[in-house]
Amino acid sequence: MKILVSAASRHGSTTQFATHIAEALRADLPDDTVVEVLPAADVGDTRSYDALVLGRDHHLGEARRRRTEPGHNPMS
Repeated sequence: MKILVSAASRHGSTTQFATHIAEALRADLPDDTVVEVLPAADVGDTRSYDALVLGRDHHLGEARRRRTEPGHNPMS
């Protein structure tokens, strides 16, 4: 199994959470499971992964305001 853990983070805290999640997955899953951590900006084709864990930062009210913007990507 191959798992991608990815996060978009403005100040780094969400990236730290992604790293902790990846470490927990590695500890709890069989040894042949591959868990990769990539910044959201570096994620390309995800078809080679069996599972995706995605996260992003949240700043008060920003998500609500930005979700109506044309072309808004919630992982940016």
